[in-house]
Amino acid sequence: MHIVFTLCSINYLAQAKTLGDSVLRHNPGSRFIIGLIDKNHTGLDLSFLGNLELLEVEKVGIHVDDAPFLAVEMVKDSDGRGRLLRFRTNVDDWVTCDSSHRLRFEAAADGGLTPYLHVRAELWAKVTRALYYDLVDMGEERVVDGRPMFGVASSGEFFAMADAAQVRGAF
Repeated sequence: MHIVFTLCSINYLAQAKTLGDSVLRHNPGSRFIIGLIDKNHTGLDLSFLGNLELLEVEKVGIHVDDAPFLAVEMVKDSDGRGRLLRFRTNVDDWVTCDSSHRLRFEAAADGGLTPYLHVRAELWAKVTRALYYDLVDMGEERVVDGRPMFGVASSGEFFAMADAAQVRGAF
């Protein structure tokens, strides 16, 4: 017996089903298991999967060391609120950086910053180093809660990276 396993997010379940149906059609007696990497927050009826097995990876105890996704591409556009940043993840989802999909910057062990983009639910994408440099390049100073901060704007929101004085001191 062959066991075939694939991982996917909920928005790619239809494609995983197509793959699973094909595998089972061409390999009778095999098992096809879909590892779902995010929660079914939408309440989607999963009965359409038929005899395919679904494994919610959060129930298995798989631990993600950093972030389950990577932001691998960024497109800069503009709208009525100014700059609009859109990111593509490593699973081909496009996420617009806005008040619902925020950027956050965490202190890294080497003293730098590690940027993350909120994708959905409690899932974040780590922004690649190249895109981080692009974000720094388009950064600006703004006063946030009475303090000058260095950060980047998108969709009318400002996402602070660091204290502006620290950034000026680094250059």
